[in-house]
Amino acid sequence: MIHICFDLDGTLCSSTNLGFQSTNLALKTNGKRLITLEEYESCTRYDTITRFGVHLNNGSGPTDDPEILSEARRIGGEFENQYTALVSPATAPFFKGALEHLKTLKSPTTTFSILTNAKKEYAEKVLDVNECTSLFTSVHGADSAQCSKPLPGGLNLIMSENSATPQNTIFVGDSLSDGEAGVNTGCRTVGCSWGAGKRDDLIASGFFTEGVVDDVETLFSTLKNLIPPTSASVVDLQSDCGRGQEHLSARLEEGDVCVYQVGTWMVDSVSVGPGEPPRLLLARVDCLQINWTTDCEHGRILATPVSTRQGDALHIDKDVEYAGVEFGPEQLIARLPVAWADEYAGTLLAPLPEMLPASLLEKEELIVETAR
Repeated sequence: MIHICFDLDGTLCSSTNLGFQSTNLALKTNGKRLITLEEYESCTRYDTITRFGVHLNNGSGPTDDPEILSEARRIGGEFENQYTALVSPATAPFFKGALEHLKTLKSPTTTFSILTNAKKEYAEKVLDVNECTSLFTSVHGADSAQCSKPLPGGLNLIMSENSATPQNTIFVGDSLSDGEAGVNTGCRTVGCSWGAGKRDDLIASGFFTEGVVDDVETLFSTLKNLIPPTSASVVDLQSDCGRGQEHLSARLEEGDVCVYQVGTWMVDSVSVGPGEPPRLLLARVDCLQINWTTDCEHGRILATPVSTRQGDALHIDKDVEYAGVEFGPEQLIARLPVAWADEYAGTLLAPLPEMLPASLLEKEELIVETAR
């Protein structure tokens, strides 16, 4: 599974004029200094209260002055109510082509979410007027996440809601705070140069691990290239395979995760093994020593047991012996593609059922277990 989290304003949604005009209206209503478009764009990296604090502080940067922040909270609240009320297909449209690309890219193994420093209510209304709410599994603003980017809390919340991990999450945004939030959570990041952030600044920051793109078309082509091919995102079962070169073991590659059976299993309709109750275990394939003939397969698979699994996230404890288990191809039940972040942490690229068909005389499914 791949989860892609998008910033909203300046990334998917063209709402600069709405935000800029609503900001100056709130400032003017309260008798405050109006700001330039450049000032507005440079401050969109902040949540609303921090941003209005900057505006009320004559553009001198974020402030911790309690009087200024109190006024920023009041005026910012007026801004957000008005800003949200004015959202429409005309004032907050998606950038040309973005919606069509989202619909094409979405799949059972690719999911989307939104994380903005604006209010959640605003984000939900933007999605609603653009008729695309159903494309996103999670939507959060600085208020519902209880923190703003670049702090990692919002992304961590979204990953938790989607059973995602930093290894299989990509964050897309147009400001430095977006890239920094991604780095702070360990996600891969893609920068968009058509929003608030200047292209050179985005690149110089080093926050965007997968590069900075200059148009919507290039963004979605980049994202497509970061998603594993469908053929690599499938659980292969030995029950669907044959013998010899058609055996599942012939598809194994080092780094794959496999499900193998211990205790008791079948070979040519004969029950073999030490006679203990059958169990299905997870392990990472480290070395293959197998020969295949027309209708037979002989040899062994050396593997490292997987210690724990949480959703798609796999973990191998550091005290587990490398290639510490071995088993024959006849014990192989399933092959699962995985992306390893390092020697100990990986992410499954295909959903793993809780139970799989076991190699037994009578048809039976067993729970897939980890070593601990």
